[in-house]
Amino acid sequence: MQGNLVETITFDPLLESFLGSAERHVDTSIAANAKTPFTESAAYFGSKVSLLQVRLCSISRLLVRNPPDSLVIAIPDIGQCSGSAAKRDLRFIPGRLSFVLLPGEVLKLTPKSDSVSGFLFKLSAEDIVSESITHGVSEPSLLSLAETLPGHESLLLACAKQMIIPEASALVIEPLEASVFSLLASLVAAEQKSVPSSLINASTHSRYVQIALTYMEDHISDTVTLSDLCKACCVSARTLQISFQTVMNRPPLQVLNELRLTRLRELLLCGAKVAAACESVGLTPSGRLSASYKSMFGELPRQTKSSN
Repeated sequence: MQGNLVETITFDPLLESFLGSAERHVDTSIAANAKTPFTESAAYFGSKVSLLQVRLCSISRLLVRNPPDSLVIAIPDIGQCSGSAAKRDLRFIPGRLSFVLLPGEVLKLTPKSDSVSGFLFKLSAEDIVSESITHGVSEPSLLSLAETLPGHESLLLACAKQMIIPEASALVIEPLEASVFSLLASLVAAEQKSVPSSLINASTHSRYVQIALTYMEDHISDTVTLSDLCKACCVSARTLQISFQTVMNRPPLQVLNELRLTRLRELLLCGAKVAAACESVGLTPSGRLSASYKSMFGELPRQTKSSN
């Protein structure tokens, strides 16, 4: 197992060595006295799992092509960012899975804040598929991690923060690395054989949506993932996404967020305090939450509370 490597860089040698080709784009319209774009990275290279903790500063766009033999998983911790992994839109919610990048795929990032940071986990695609087969999975789908991994981010981050420490002992790191690898392999699911959407009629779409909405209501204060909704409806993620787009013209997780915001407003109108109301509906008070609430209702949560 190779040792730890910690380095502060002007741009991307460490990022490029981790992910392959990397290209930055700096907005030429920024003021002359603006901050100089740079990245700050710390890496751990292991035999089964490698890690990169990276911070991008004052970079307007980043393009990366994943090596043809690697699986990369990203969990952000600071900042706001938009973009796509291949043609799949990514989410950038601190502490939550942002994207799964399959071998050879292109990552496009557009930071929306001056500084964004997070952890990248890199594994051999062949090794993780082989290990998942030993867990009893036939026809493993690496992309299934996008549905099965949410809810396990805290454990992965706890391990990563210990593995990335430069002076950490191999006696500490090796069991952590093995745990991360085993966890991810156990989360890889079989490729789902979906019923063609053309064979699903409108009433069936509506039934799936109603089951999912009921589950959302019953678990409004809990963490709810797309995988949870699929299990409740006994359908694949693709089928459920199509059902929601057909019936509500929005993806299920967007509907869930709107439902939480609606329930939050109801509690605030009944006199609840903002923090307590947020906790009751599974939300965390933040600037992002306030912006979403204002976009939906035309005022901030505290304004709803104060007008009551």
